[in-house]
Amino acid sequence: MNMGEFIKFTKDFSINLPKTVVSSVFKRTALYSREMHFDHFRAALVQCMKEFNRIKIESLKAEFKDIKQALTTITNQMEE
Repeated sequence: MNMGEFIKFTKDFSINLPKTVVSSVFKRTALYSREMHFDHFRAALVQCMKEFNRIKIESLKAEFKDIKQALTTITNQMEE
């Protein structure tokens, strides 16, 4: 499997990651950054899911921060 096929695979199976992240994962896991065999493919899937979760966690942290700030503002307004 080459990089184009791997990127198409991630799109076909709704692995919603930026193309730059998918290509980075491919380059880290593929043999000489060009061809991917089954063992490399399995490792790449694990890496994609790690990246997906990392992005999701960052998003949730930002959302939590916004909620916390809004609650603090509301609490301060209620105390006044």
